Amino acid sequence: EKQIRDIFEKILHKNCIKNISLILNKNKEVFWVIDPIDGTKEFIHGTDEFVVSIGLVENGIPVLGVIYNPVKEEIFYSSKGKGSYLNDLQIFCNEYKSSKEMVLLTSASERKKGLWNRHSKKFKSLKTMGSVAYKIALIAAGIGDTFVTLRPKNEWDVCAADCIINEARGRLVTPNGKKRIYNQKNTLIIL
Repeated sequence: EKQIRDIFEKILHKNCIKNISLILNKNKEVFWVIDPIDGTKEFIHGTDEFVVSIGLVENGIPVLGVIYNPVKEEIFYSSKGKGSYLNDLQIFCNEYKSSKEMVLLTSASERKKGLWNRHSKKFKSLKTMGSVAYKIALIAAGIGDTFVTLRPKNEWDVCAADCIINEARGRLVTPNGKKRIYNQKNTLIIL
């Protein structure tokens, strides 16, 4: 908890954002999107692939993101225009590669159901992991190359990660290549 508070103070001070209060009313232009445990199944099973995910949205766009893995003591964070960091080291996505050279991070449940069987030969490798936000943060850090899901996710699953990957020179887009806009009536999204 102290680490997250310290990171917020650092980001907020660094970017001169002051007096931001927690806004739970989704009719606001500025609000927090919080997923207290992204990767619930992984948390229940005692693995290290779950995170706390906190994003700040302004006019539909994530402007601040923090993803914390308490088991691995990893804190990914970013704010719009200021870059992305993992434990205070600036991070970047990998350069573009052909799909045959890419490491694809996939959902454990999708893989278990066999949804990736027909796609596996299109990539260098498929690495199965838990939390959606954690997968995207790892891609922002260059640990994987891409993440695609075959099942819809919710805004709270990806909001903080959206800011982090964009600040790490990556992109989080919808299937038609458009940027995700947050605070929609339907929070279910397809990536």
